[in-house]
Amino acid sequence: LPQPADPMRRRAESAACVAVARRLHRLVRPGAAEIAALPRVAAHNDAKVANLRFDALSGVVRHVVDLDTTMPGSMLFDIGELLRTAAIDADEDTADLDSIRVHMDRAEAVVVAFSQGAQRALDADGRRLLPIAGPLMTLENATRFLTDHLEGDPYYAIAYEGQNLARARAQLRVAEVLFDARDVIAAAAFG
Repeated sequence: LPQPADPMRRRAESAACVAVARRLHRLVRPGAAEIAALPRVAAHNDAKVANLRFDALSGVVRHVVDLDTTMPGSMLFDIGELLRTAAIDADEDTADLDSIRVHMDRAEAVVVAFSQGAQRALDADGRRLLPIAGPLMTLENATRFLTDHLEGDPYYAIAYEGQNLARARAQLRVAEVLFDARDVIAAAAFG
């Protein structure tokens, strides 16, 4: 990854995050290249839980919203974003990084539901690469938060000074725990 710009003089306070992001990038890069080579399908490209509307009584997803991001992409981007937001219940900007953990039952539910619902579109290569989707999409989000912090918060609204750095730290930890859960996610993908 290139050295980030530092127009706001925030590089020093962000150095630890940059180091973690670079380490995670090295871990997910081979899988990311393979995911990029997969056939493109109609993908939401922002398939987080906040973009789902649930039936109040049954809990079943009734609608998907925020469709302006829908375009050709990898189904694994959507699965990864759902894993990031459905399998983790910590606040996006939590300072308590030790509280961040993968709820394996939720992760398995996301993977099984996607695998069953997209049998034709999710081939053996897609299933093999599925365990890297969560860490990859989470790293992307963390990098975007970190970049926004370094650039003076021009994109993501903040409620307090340093919130985008807190988001980056938390999402980097989410990427780590999702990366560590690869075997469980792989078992669900092929189970």
